[in-house]
Amino acid sequence: MSVSFGSNLLAMRMGRNLEKATKQTSTSFERLSSGERINRGADDAAGLAISKSLNARSRIYGQSIRNINEAISQVNVAASTVSGLSEIVNRLAELSEQAANGTLSGKQRAVINKEASALVSEYNRTVQGTQYGEVAIVDGTNDNVTLSVGVGESATTEVKIGQEMGTAAGDGTFSAGTTFGSFDVGVATGDINNDGKMDIVGDQYFGSTVAYLGNGNGTFTQSQSWSFNDGDMRLADFNNDGKLDVAGVVANSTISVALGNGNGTFGSTTAVSVGTGAWGMNVADVNNDGNVDIIGSNTDGTIGIRLGTGSGTFNPLTTLSSGGGYQGIATGDLNNDGNADIISNSGYLLGRGDGTFGALNTSAKGGIAIDLNNDGNLDLVGMSGGTQVVTYLGRGDGTFQAGVNAANQSTSLNALWAYSGDFTGDGKADIILDTRTSLDVYRNNGNGTLTNIGTLVAGDPGTNAAVADFNSDGVQDVITGAAASRVKLGNADSTGRRKNVIDQLDLSSVASARSAVDWCRTQVERLAREQGMLGSYQSRLESQISNLYGTKLASMEAASRISDADIAEEMSGKLRAGILESSSVSLLAQANLQPEVALQVLQREIGRK
Repeated sequence: MSVSFGSNLLAMRMGRNLEKATKQTSTSFERLSSGERINRGADDAAGLAISKSLNARSRIYGQSIRNINEAISQVNVAASTVSGLSEIVNRLAELSEQAANGTLSGKQRAVINKEASALVSEYNRTVQGTQYGEVAIVDGTNDNVTLSVGVGESATTEVKIGQEMGTAAGDGTFSAGTTFGSFDVGVATGDINNDGKMDIVGDQYFGSTVAYLGNGNGTFTQSQSWSFNDGDMRLADFNNDGKLDVAGVVANSTISVALGNGNGTFGSTTAVSVGTGAWGMNVADVNNDGNVDIIGSNTDGTIGIRLGTGSGTFNPLTTLSSGGGYQGIATGDLNNDGNADIISNSGYLLGRGDGTFGALNTSAKGGIAIDLNNDGNLDLVGMSGGTQVVTYLGRGDGTFQAGVNAANQSTSLNALWAYSGDFTGDGKADIILDTRTSLDVYRNNGNGTLTNIGTLVAGDPGTNAAVADFNSDGVQDVITGAAASRVKLGNADSTGRRKNVIDQLDLSSVASARSAVDWCRTQVERLAREQGMLGSYQSRLESQISNLYGTKLASMEAASRISDADIAEEMSGKLRAGILESSSVSLLAQANLQPEVALQVLQREIGRK
């Protein structure tokens, strides 16, 4: 290599090597201090993209694990709630079995019914009030929870809470079902052959009465046709044998009674007089002896009472001086004394518990006694002046607040029969009103007011309608007593909303208590299925957490292999770079002396000359 001082190529080479060593040392220091092999895109562009994606996925998996832990907590709350609800239903089953005992008096059964009503209220409060994160979790309104458990739209899990413990919720509308051309006036429904399916008994005006056995799907099979009655009808157990019997008004005459055989047929007919010209009727235990009594309203304005003996026969007639007429009769405990009271659209009479009653009170009137505002006191739904549907809120002492008109109501009311059922699936008892000019559905607003939401029958619907679930979908249906009688099947809410609260459970009679026993058994099975479903969700979610932990760890490991610095390698590289840097500095210093060598050679040559 030539010696010169024009260009110090050696120093330039040494400077370049020093720069490389310094840069390598700086890179090693950066990687050692950060622990990352890739600190900027220039370090490894492809590796940076992959590692960032893997790190993002691991964070998503971490959030998914937290999501599932939240869901497990929610399911645990629901499971604990369902366990408590099961205890309530088991107690209701005990009370129902106790109330079904024919040795109890009506007053004793009323005490049992009070406890049952309190338990039903607590059940419904628990269902509606149990929340997780301010969201109700077992009332059926938020029963489908979708969890995000990974990356992408398909990485989801559904948890359905409360779907097994209730039934479908109605939306307040109805579809046409089976038509019966034979029912003109009265109709009643109940399980007359003890198969757990709702059956129908209806009459022709001045014709035959026909019994139809329900198939559980909204269709029916005729069981019996016989000459019986042509008006208002009720099913009850008059001889305490656990089989439903039938009673029906023979218009302007007597009340017919036929004892049930328990197979969907009835025995011979007995005429029971309730006074002059029977028109409407109802049944209740008005003297607290445990036997069902008959209450009839007569065309002359009187009310006739026939106290049951418990064997299918009745004691002599007792007549009340007013409150009857061309209208229906309802019963209920209006003053919370355990005694049945009588209500008509003329007023109400408070019972004394021995089959006698106080004077007619006309301050409130109605076709049904029901708790509209959930305060534990019965309210009345009646009509005023032939033009207004009115609600009277009860104070629980036999007195009522001023009447409040219903909204969107019909304006022509000839009479009024009323029936209740939760048609809108909100846990409140709605009302069907038969006014002899139409059959209308009124939604219970929960504050003691009603709103007309639809007409089921335009024109005379007869003197009877009945409410039951004929197609086993959990939504209440209606059978009308019009000339072309038709089952109106309640429509389930199109959103899949569920109704997990309990409708009013009646233990006031032997027959209703026995029906309640069946309901309790079914509800226990529903709650058991719900507990099983919640347990399966808990197991599944815990398995998903385990899998996600593994997936998250694998993603973190993959990202680590790409982006993390190899400390041993970096330390070795740092040491090598340090040595090179030191040697480069030393050699650079020597290289910088090379021009002086050339100058010294030149000076010696000049000196010689």
